[in-house]
Amino acid sequence: MTSCVLDANIAVWAVFPGPWSVEAETLLQSMTRIVVPSLWMYEVTSAVRQMMVHVGGTEEEANRLLEVLWEIPDEVIPADGDLMRMAYHWATRLGQRAAYDAFYVALAERLRLPLWTGDQALYRQARKVGVDFVKRFPEEWATTQTKKGP
Repeated sequence: MTSCVLDANIAVWAVFPGPWSVEAETLLQSMTRIVVPSLWMYEVTSAVRQMMVHVGGTEEEANRLLEVLWEIPDEVIPADGDLMRMAYHWATRLGQRAAYDAFYVALAERLRLPLWTGDQALYRQARKVGVDFVKRFPEEWATTQTKKGP
């Protein structure tokens, strides 16, 4: 496993202290290529803002986190008409009212890469419609790590 489309939640977990920080960082380090839709930048910026409001962080702390997050993806793919149509299709197929998560699924499908997500609802819906390229972090990640042992 060397390339993936990465959901914003895993990147946020990697940079904020929490229960999955180490595992999320390990996942990121194991990838030689991380691709994200441009929507990812909005999502991680919003997550930093919410965290700073919640903990009372400074703008300097926020800027440091944003810089770390900016460095995570190797490639940011802007939306185009085809990706928009694909995302709409996926939102419909997955039964989503909004298409945000569907952009990740559409991009993963387009690039034929796994999508790693921490979103359990997205994962369940993908499995429900027969999609196997959406991977659930941390559960599936932990399984891949134990299989690498002796």
